[in-house]
Parts: sequence; C-alpha cells; structure tokens
Amino acid sequence: MLLPLHDLNPTARPALVTGGIIAACFAVFLWQLQVGLDVSVIVGGMVPDVLAGMNGYDLMRILPDVWGKVDPSENWGWFTVLSHMFMHGGWMHIIFNMYFLWLFGDNVEDALGRGRYLLFYLLCGLSAAIMYAIIDGGAVPMVGASGAISGVMGAYVARFPHAQVRTLLLMGIFTRIILLPAWLLIAFWFGRDVLSWLLIQQAGGGGGGVAHMAHIGGFAAGWILMKSNVLQSRHAGPWG
Repeated sequence: MLLPLHDLNPTARPALVTGGIIAACFAVFLWQLQVGLDVSVIVGGMVPDVLAGMNGYDLMRILPDVWGKVDPSENWGWFTVLSHMFMHGGWMHIIFNMYFLWLFGDNVEDALGRGRYLLFYLLCGLSAAIMYAIIDGGAVPMVGASGAISGVMGAYVARFPHAQVRTLLLMGIFTRIILLPAWLLIAFWFGRDVLSWLLIQQAGGGGGGVAHMAHIGGFAAGWILMKSNVLQSRHAGPWG
C-alpha cells in the first residue's frame, strides 16, 4: 500500500477554498451524527433510481433494509446531486477524504484561482455523480466527496505530474518512507479503482460499498478540465 504524506510542491497563497470545503464537510457530518448516519445518508444521498423516477414501493421491494427505515419521499431528490458531495458514511470515510483533499487541493486551487477552483470542484463532483448514475445506477444512496476529490487528483497529475510526494510504503510489517513522482502515486490509486470496478463487474455487479465508477468519472473530469485549460487564467487574481 502507498499512503501519501506530503508533497514537495509549495503554493503561493493559502488554500482558503479547500479549507472551506473541508470545514463544510465536517459541519455537515456533525449534523449527520445528530440525526443518525443511516437516516442522513438515505435522505441526502444521491440515489440514481430515485432520480429516474422509481416509486417508493419498488425501492422498498428492492432494498428493504435501506428503504424500510425512511420514507423514500423524504429523499431530497435532485438536490442530492449536490448534497451527496458534502456527506459521508463514517469517521474513516470523511477523515481519509479530507486528508487527500488537503494534500492535493491546495496546489490545484493555487493553479486555478479560488473562484475557478470552487467551480472546478463542483463540476468534478457532478461528473462523478453522472458517471455513477449512468453506468452503475441502483437504489443504494451514494454519499461522499470522493468523486470530486478524485477530480482534484486528476487535475493535480495533469498539472504537476513530476511533483515529488513523500509516501509511506506499507508491505506487511515492512514500512519505509520514499519519494515518488505524483504521476506514479496517483496512477497507483486510480488503477486500484479501475481494477476494483472491473473485478466487481466480472463478479456480477454490486459495489462493495465503494462507488468506484464515481471515482473514475471524477478523475477523468478533473484531468480533462485541467488539460484543456478551460478554467485556467494566466493572470488570475486572488479569486481567480
């Protein structure tokens, strides 16, 4: 396993938008803990079958363990395309997501400018949701910033492929800190998602609790947006 610790890639200005997104995700997570994680995920998670117009009876018939807890009509519908990006399924989910966002988001924010970066982040999350809904779909609620953060990682490797990342190498009881170029480290993480998705399809579908296709869609969107320069400005001000 490869766990990135720190990139040797300084920025020219503080990552205020990245910090704001992290703060927003933790604020939403505290609300989730108040109302109950299961209930909040069902209410605010994106459910492709709900967006496709499936009725509550069919949802409860397909997934009684999920839709037997909350009336399907309480799901936020199309608003979940946005809300799911700020919700998480547990402590480890949010901690790892926010860790990766902080690690790679500051440089992408610095490259795009703050305003463009916020738009970029939301577009990556939207692209991740669309890919997941079209290709995987289903009645299971999807939550998490992973799709948008995968977009940040895609943009990072497109813009800073040779940036050095201090990385913890874990192989059983053997551990070592090494320096890896960003393209190799991020290729490892992206490759895991692609391989996991392919293996799941070969086994007959399902998701194993991870929306791999959302990660793939978000990553592709981030890479394309950065490579195409559509959101970049040579003379970006503080808010880009």
